[in-house]
Amino acid sequence: MKYILYVVNLILATVLVLIVVYPQFKARQVQEIQIVAYPNLASFPVFVAKEKGFFDELKLNVMSEFDVSREDPLEDLRKGRFEVLAGYPVVNFLFEGAVDADKFRLMAMVVEDEDYPLTGVVVKTKSKRLSLKLLNKKSLAIPSWRKDVELFKKWLNLNKIILDEKKIIRYNTSVPYGEWDAAYVIEPMLSFLADSNDFKILMKTLFDDISSPYPYAGYFVSQTGVYFKRESVRRFHQAYDMAVDFIQDPANAEELKALLEKYEQEVLNLKEFIDVNLPVYLKKEQIQDIPVKKLYKWMRDNELSFYENDISPIFGRVP
Repeated sequence: MKYILYVVNLILATVLVLIVVYPQFKARQVQEIQIVAYPNLASFPVFVAKEKGFFDELKLNVMSEFDVSREDPLEDLRKGRFEVLAGYPVVNFLFEGAVDADKFRLMAMVVEDEDYPLTGVVVKTKSKRLSLKLLNKKSLAIPSWRKDVELFKKWLNLNKIILDEKKIIRYNTSVPYGEWDAAYVIEPMLSFLADSNDFKILMKTLFDDISSPYPYAGYFVSQTGVYFKRESVRRFHQAYDMAVDFIQDPANAEELKALLEKYEQEVLNLKEFIDVNLPVYLKKEQIQDIPVKKLYKWMRDNELSFYENDISPIFGRVP
């Protein structure tokens, strides 16, 4: 009997040591994570974290791709083909992922408002009188990967502006030059075209009347990714926060400008540097659900979504 008690106590002691020591052992190990980031300013913190060595500091081996060509990135994320979907348009998620909201979590969010615009419409015109009528039956260039162009088209329709679908030009990463009368553009192209004598800004922060701030993009993780790569996701979360702290520190202004120039060249494939006001990068604890829910309600009210799903789970805890 004493021998059995001795063995039991030895097992319990071993388990206790493992409970105490294993987390420390795991924390010293290099972890791996795969990230798919959309090549826009919303994903800039990923680039900053890599360039500043925050991933290395946290012993996180990051495999990243800046790409918008995946056919169904949310499905790939849900199935664990990668762990973080960065810079993904929130409106895309509401169109495509709201049905399975309980399978995803929103780790971080990027927003725009009138002080930090990310979207806008520019028109080719010499006129000093700017109005929505300049868009009537004109050719319009729109980014193919952002679903909020559907919101924009609906908004124009509500304002009695007629769009000719045959004159809509869809572009991938950079707006085609000289092939359109008006263009829905995102930063930094908005600033670039604003400095041209050939174009005028018709409007900025397109969806300010739907939600202010407007939830421009998010950093999404899936339940699958969290389950199998919890420590990796936790470290990426920490690295993102470190990058945001660096971006928001005025003392880093000159170095940040150099990093932005490098990002525009290497990721956005711009030939010349465009200095822009960066958007508002929110950490997890700063995210409010109201802007996202207001956007989702507007979509339902205007028949862009025919489902009323509970999207509250995406605001749940992330490691």
